[in-house]
Amino acid sequence: KLKKQVILIKKVINFILHSFPSIKTNLRIAHMKETSYHFVQKSLVGAMYISATVSLLMFMMMDKFRGRDPINLLITLGIFSIGLILVFLFLLNAPSVYIRKRQREIDKEVLFAGRYLLVKMQSGVPFFNALTDASQSYGVSGKYFREIVDDIQMGTPIEEALDKAVEYNASHKFKMILWQMTNALKTGIDTTGSL
Repeated sequence: KLKKQVILIKKVINFILHSFPSIKTNLRIAHMKETSYHFVQKSLVGAMYISATVSLLMFMMMDKFRGRDPINLLITLGIFSIGLILVFLFLLNAPSVYIRKRQREIDKEVLFAGRYLLVKMQSGVPFFNALTDASQSYGVSGKYFREIVDDIQMGTPIEEALDKAVEYNASHKFKMILWQMTNALKTGIDTTGSL
């Protein structure tokens, strides 16, 4: 019986992941260090606990003020069902909050990070070295540059590492800088001109 429940829960989580394919990407953009399966599982459990608590409190209040009425149980089940869906959808949106926070942090310094890269490259520093220097110099955007540098050092081609950074970046402005650099590298034109 327990095995069947576990299989049912896994099917429900996989169905949710299939219905919301953006969860995995949003977790990656938000830099949340958990798998999409675990995140959905945690959100589902949290929604069940919160909905059950609210439903129980509502049942006790109705029981106190309305007396022992069979309709109270139906109302409680309705509150639990609606609450479960609403709280679950709210918890699923947690990565969006982190994404917006990271976007604001990056947007504050994106201009300076881009200018820093431009100055480095105009002074004759090779592109990869400029990226490495930027990864050690700037706060939040420095973390993104560090990820790009780490990818390249692990053997990923520069263009591919930049494409990945563009795809999983919270800031549209930072994406534009990375996109310009990627295009310049792919077409073979001078990166400083694009920057």
